[in-house]
Amino acid sequence: MCKKNNEFLIKQNISFLEYPLWMINPIQDEYGLIWNEKNSKYIYRTSFKAPDKIDQIFLYCWLIESQKNKWSQKINLSGYRILKKSGFNDSKRNYDRLEDSFWRWKSVTIGFKNSFYNPETKEYRSKIFGIIESIDIAKGNIEITFNENFLRAIQYSNYCKYVNFEEIKKLRNPTASRLHEILSKNFKNRNEWSIDVHKLANKIPIQEQYLTHILAKIKPAISRINDKTTLNIDLEVRKKERGKAVLVFRLINKQVETKPEKKKLDFSSGGIIEWANSPENRIKTMGKTTDSF
Repeated sequence: MCKKNNEFLIKQNISFLEYPLWMINPIQDEYGLIWNEKNSKYIYRTSFKAPDKIDQIFLYCWLIESQKNKWSQKINLSGYRILKKSGFNDSKRNYDRLEDSFWRWKSVTIGFKNSFYNPETKEYRSKIFGIIESIDIAKGNIEITFNENFLRAIQYSNYCKYVNFEEIKKLRNPTASRLHEILSKNFKNRNEWSIDVHKLANKIPIQEQYLTHILAKIKPAISRINDKTTLNIDLEVRKKERGKAVLVFRLINKQVETKPEKKKLDFSSGGIIEWANSPENRIKTMGKTTDSF
């Protein structure tokens, strides 16, 4: 059961964390992109430019608005509010990028093969659906309609995690953001998770194929996650043979730095003498103690 205790937390189906809804520097042609993980039941297609890290932020902005309104399929926001909530200024460039994001998300179709169990027929069935059903843009208002299958897969899921929208915005680095999604899912009910390095590279996905190049992406991403989010991850690289390794991620308690409480000054006669005689304050009394005067 998923619990929410923060207004910036967004409920997300763990399948949409495990598998990508957006891409990092995808290789695509004029007809879009087709991606699926080897031996997985998930298929991802676009007929336009694939959404990226910026589009991830916009999508979560829309989802949190839907969540606030009891998971309404339709939400209404101004372009200014979307940009402000997403951490962007209201420049023409950002308005244009927001409009581009509408086209990107409208073009996405995802599918799950034999993943939905029907208790009546006692069979598994496949589903194919989009993310956004439609966008209606008028002066001063944008009405976004989510695909019902996508939205209900989040709303009614018991296999879910709450992700922090403020942390998503702070991460900025695409690899760190995508890895944060994957780790959020895989640290559900456990503190250690391991995976083959090349399998992780495909899951993110990133284009690097050599071990050293993959680690050059993963290690800085972990550092950024530790710095910008409540997660604190220890990474161990277990090398098996040349060019191959298993990555072991461990969730450890983040140390909260607390400042020592300042001692309140006692301005009674004895208190002043004690203050003046302390070594750190003698410079303030020209190096002398009160007995020296």
